[in-house]
Amino acid sequence: MTSMRRLLLTAWLAILPLWLPGATARADGLALPPGFTDSLVSRPDGLPWNDAMGATVAADGRLFVWERAGRVWVVDPKHPHPAPIVDLSREVGTAGELGLTGFALDPNFAANGRLYLFYSVDPGFLASCASPPSGPPTCHAAGRIGRATATTTRITRYTLARPAGGDLALATAVDPASRVVLSSPVPPSTVRIT
Repeated sequence: MTSMRRLLLTAWLAILPLWLPGATARADGLALPPGFTDSLVSRPDGLPWNDAMGATVAADGRLFVWERAGRVWVVDPKHPHPAPIVDLSREVGTAGELGLTGFALDPNFAANGRLYLFYSVDPGFLASCASPPSGPPTCHAAGRIGRATATTTRITRYTLARPAGGDLALATAVDPASRVVLSSPVPPSTVRIT
């Protein structure tokens, strides 16, 4: 986290109690809104979070946490799973402030299991992998198929792989074949990495 982000977060947390009547105090002097609790959420594999960027809660109570490097984890105490539900770390570029910066569940997520990711694409991935509009990318291990010196951003949709019995609440991974690139600007909309 950059020092500017820390400063803004600290400032926001310092003035939050002034805006929330009825907020409860925490040990560090900050206040939580009524009905909220302060809880430590651990990464499912027991390791420290790797630059977690955000979290969202599904209607069934599962917590989805995404990390800048391209991993999305599901925190579900009822059905723990020690691996990320999505791992795009090979595809996501993290130079500077880039990375997996956006994540959303489909409004009809409980029925269709679709999730959306917004990220910058690693220049090496752009140079060595063919990325079709749908389906998994094809990478060439024996060298690059081109040369990329810039990156671009993508919005990609994945669908959870239905486990035996069909209950999406028990899904532990996305179906790689469900990948659909919804938006991927082409030059000159690229961001040059120096």
